[in-house]
Amino acid sequence: MLITSNGSEWFEECLSQAMDLSGLLLIYSALGDAKGIAKLASLAKEQGKNNVAFFCLFLLGKFDDCLQLLVDSNCIPEATLMARCYLPSKVSEIVAIWKKDLIKVNPKAAESLADPEEYSNLFEDWQVALAVESNTTQNRNGQGGKERQRHFQISALRKRHAGLMPRQNGSMWLKQMLTACILMMI
Repeated sequence: MLITSNGSEWFEECLSQAMDLSGLLLIYSALGDAKGIAKLASLAKEQGKNNVAFFCLFLLGKFDDCLQLLVDSNCIPEATLMARCYLPSKVSEIVAIWKKDLIKVNPKAAESLADPEEYSNLFEDWQVALAVESNTTQNRNGQGGKERQRHFQISALRKRHAGLMPRQNGSMWLKQMLTACILMMI
């Protein structure tokens, strides 16, 4: 009821006024509000709240932006892991950045970093990973904003039906959850 009666606007306004980006992330993701999450990603980047920005971008499936945020934040090892998992075509590029950064501190460690383009034998099923990335990128790029928001809403419904969210009195549950989060921050 809280969600359908636009009662969540009150929470959103309170969290916005308090600049509680984590709280906004909670409410936008609970509502499946892709536009709100996108707006929050920009705000979090501006505020230097890279963890919130990263999570927003990740929820939106903007893995290239996630990767760039990690690089810009000088989280190069994390960027390499992100690339290996979600964007294998970018691994060589990120490994090169990591080597350049690491050589200043530990040249031996920098030398030990393996690039899949040079040492494909060390990366099992590398070509399969590249093919999967290509396929998922095409599917993701074909999915518009409305489809992404629909995906969020479907995910919330599935969770509710799986018993992960209360089925009855969901508005009271959301209100209690948000109130508890706000009280914990005070």
